[in-house]
Amino acid sequence: MYKNKIVSLVLVGLMAGTLVLANTARAQETDETSHPWPSRCDRLQHRIEDRLANFKEHRDNHIAKYERIVERSQHIIDTLREKGYDETLVSQLETDLITLKDMVHDFGGDVDAAMTALEAANDMNCGDSEGEFVRRLEVARDLFRVAREDAKSIKDFFKGTIKADIQALKDWKKAQHTPQAIEVSPLPIPSPVGGE
Repeated sequence: MYKNKIVSLVLVGLMAGTLVLANTARAQETDETSHPWPSRCDRLQHRIEDRLANFKEHRDNHIAKYERIVERSQHIIDTLREKGYDETLVSQLETDLITLKDMVHDFGGDVDAAMTALEAANDMNCGDSEGEFVRRLEVARDLFRVAREDAKSIKDFFKGTIKADIQALKDWKKAQHTPQAIEVSPLPIPSPVGGE
């Protein structure tokens, strides 16, 4: 009987200890759920870092593509001058190419400004900023809109202007090499042999 009492007391003690540990764990959980900012902020900052990496990759790809377009267009201009194409049309293409270079430069600057604004927002503590974090995110979002509009304007300029200039040069070339109508005198009709 004495052993049963000892075993009972030990079991009661273990159960009480388990309940105390469970209550302590539950209290910690309620503390974490009542203040969700640290976990939300960490997730948000990781998402921003991932987005920044994607934006940098896309920016580099876009700028490389635009630089290839500029290089190919410059090569076309040099080739056309060597072949003696109409200088007025070639100069127009060259002027439009300078405009395209400026547009590419503006695009790069706008993307860099947007990425800088997003990095500044990411450097803030989002739970302690009292709205400043959200305001900086909105500024970065607006700057990325401007960069997307720049990319669209580059695409439209290339399709509408550069390609039109190249097509005008092709049309000029066709006009220069169309065979001119040659007046041919009619051949004399031979008279039949042996008679008149």
